[in-house]
Amino acid sequence: MIDFEKIREEEFPAAKLGPYLNTAGDGLNPKCVINAMKDCLEFDLQRGAGTNYDERVYKFSDRLRAKMAEFIHADVKEIALARGTSDALSAFANGIRFKVGQNVVANDLEFPSNAYPWMNLKQKGVDVRLVKNKDGIILLEDIDKAMDENTRVVTISSISMFSGARAEIEKLGALCKDQNVYFVIDAIQQLGAFDLDVKKCHVDMLASGCYKWLMVPNGVGYLFVDESILGELDVSKVGWQNVKNERDFFEVPGATYDLTFKDDASKFHESHPGVPGIYGLDAALDLISKIGIANIEQRILHLTDLLIDGAKTLGIRIVSPLEDKYRSGIVVIEPKNIEEAYAEMVRKNISVSLRSAGIRISPHFYNNEKDIAVLLEVLDNKRFRNDDQN
Repeated sequence: MIDFEKIREEEFPAAKLGPYLNTAGDGLNPKCVINAMKDCLEFDLQRGAGTNYDERVYKFSDRLRAKMAEFIHADVKEIALARGTSDALSAFANGIRFKVGQNVVANDLEFPSNAYPWMNLKQKGVDVRLVKNKDGIILLEDIDKAMDENTRVVTISSISMFSGARAEIEKLGALCKDQNVYFVIDAIQQLGAFDLDVKKCHVDMLASGCYKWLMVPNGVGYLFVDESILGELDVSKVGWQNVKNERDFFEVPGATYDLTFKDDASKFHESHPGVPGIYGLDAALDLISKIGIANIEQRILHLTDLLIDGAKTLGIRIVSPLEDKYRSGIVVIEPKNIEEAYAEMVRKNISVSLRSAGIRISPHFYNNEKDIAVLLEVLDNKRFRNDDQN
């Protein structure tokens, strides 16, 4: 039995300040993550950043890539560090060898980082088709209808930041595989909250930052490219670490440069993200592994169950789809007098997010039943109750 209250007490001092229910925006940072980053910086302060650099950066990064690979059921050669989701998605969009007249199937529920890199391909003669959501869900059949013989890529967030709907990525992956189309996912709202098996879901490319459910300060992320297509993607951002001989600094004047890219996914890694950040990510993965991703998923669904049941009882409209297969750690509600309801939550020191679709609530494993109860107390007001019952 996992003692979530003990973990909350030991690792998350910010949780004591009030219900923090905004992980879909930014996750709370546990002490172990911040301490790992502090230790990295303290070493730099006391010993110098260049001391033992090979072990502290190169070898450490390789071990971290192995952990990240295991986390999504991949192989280490399919993983590279990135600065965030946008960084990785841009590498994909600009690395795929498109032909004039080909298209990308996206949708109208994407964060801009999974829209603009593809839209920018218009200058290369590539069309972007946006599938419209139906009640916050991107339906499999609608994506299928949007695809044709010129479709090169289908891209989607595995969990929508707008509605909280979990995409049917296993079925989507099978559809793309059957039609020989690249399947690209933005997984930032899933990793750290729900398990994701890139092989089982036939994912070709995955991008994710780590500052939400993975609980690491912004500035570090990672990408996955399936081994079978590594040779099909070009490198669009070139630096000194994309190449095989990255450690050859050519200290002898007149040496010849060798622009031979690496054979694995690290060919998309042109230079290190902030080193303290990768130490923080390593600590976060250890914490998640210690708790168990299945236990985390169960905890999140338990808390959102309480929220959904409570909102229904109070007559608060729930925007997020409630069918089990679409459930995630995000619940969007639309109370009457929504801005007043949000202002009252802020006044009570409840951290949530006001979005166009409603108030977005996103508990993680560091939340507890009291956090949900405090939120529901605010909503227990006739001014916020909708006329239509759920």
